[in-house]
Amino acid sequence: MDFKKARILRSKSLADQVAEFISGQITRGAFLAGDVLPSETVLAGEFGVSRTVIREALARLKYDGLLESQKRTGAVILDHSERRTFRLDEIDIENKDDLGRLYEFRGILEKDIAALAAERHSESQMSRLSDALLGMERAIDEGSDGSAEDLAFHRILAEAARNSYLADFLKYLDRKIWVVIHDTRRSFPMDPELARLVLDEHREVYEAVAGCDAEKARSTMLRHIRCSACRQGVLTVHQTVLKG
Repeated sequence: MDFKKARILRSKSLADQVAEFISGQITRGAFLAGDVLPSETVLAGEFGVSRTVIREALARLKYDGLLESQKRTGAVILDHSERRTFRLDEIDIENKDDLGRLYEFRGILEKDIAALAAERHSESQMSRLSDALLGMERAIDEGSDGSAEDLAFHRILAEAARNSYLADFLKYLDRKIWVVIHDTRRSFPMDPELARLVLDEHREVYEAVAGCDAEKARSTMLRHIRCSACRQGVLTVHQTVLKG
């Protein structure tokens, strides 16, 4: 396998790019179950990056359940039946059907996360949610995209649901969602008025959770996901769940 063919973009996380390239090779069958990857030193030379980058990329692949480290052997490709984690393919933001499935999935998952958060949140979690809202507002004032603050809000909300499986799964999903949000806002920056509408949607969720109103939290989160889908132009693709 010639890793020198990998196109590494400096504008994107090097570790992410290396991990995506190797993952793609595994998916396409360039590596089979039981195959051993080259050493970190060899991979670093092939990709033209540091061993630290390779180490981080391999750690992500292990977390995704594609690899495992074996003593005296190295990083070994796992069989599909042995992979420990659920996987989502990379989201193609140009593919409306792909985006539609993502938002449908988010609607199913996050509306009930919001409802549980309304019933189980702590004061410190509400304080952190408030900070995330302030960060989103500050991003609008500064003209930045605010995607990091947006995702922080959803992650804290998942923590407030007090179900570790939900929180862990949303952290995994975060990487997929962040790519969509960040790439979209970088390509099509929101005008301040639209950005404030997005902020208001988050505030409605916050107020419902703070008021311990599970049903309102569920409906306001579903409305937010539906509006997000509309902004992406995909509501007509997968709209049954998002209608509420």
